[in-house]
Amino acid sequence: MKLRELNKLNCGYAKAAKPTLSFTVKSGLIRIGKEVCETLNVKEGDAIKFLQDEENPEDFFISKSTKDVGFVVRYNSSKSTFLVNAKKITTILSELSDMKNKGVLNVVMEPQVINKEKMLLIITKPFKSKYL
Repeated sequence: MKLRELNKLNCGYAKAAKPTLSFTVKSGLIRIGKEVCETLNVKEGDAIKFLQDEENPEDFFISKSTKDVGFVVRYNSSKSTFLVNAKKITTILSELSDMKNKGVLNVVMEPQVINKEKMLLIITKPFKSKYL
């Protein structure tokens, strides 16, 4: 066995709190962590969209959008989260993540630019190691 060391010097440093996106299928509500919206420069009244890679369906992204095609975001000050009502998206996230009715997914905070759009990857499957 040859082990490769991964630490904050060779992998970068991230703060302990994980940026998340949570969803509830029954209500169709998606809660987006404040850090996610700040990274995408989304404020209350702006819109977001979700993108799914058709070749790799488990790769799901969130990006800023326009109000005419995106889901309008509202701010929940009591929980410091942004809310979106998107019933179909919650159903897809539930199926991809194997979480039945609701779940919390981590978001990779390193923005990716794909087709000139800034987006963040939503981790739909937990990492599984053969050593766990």
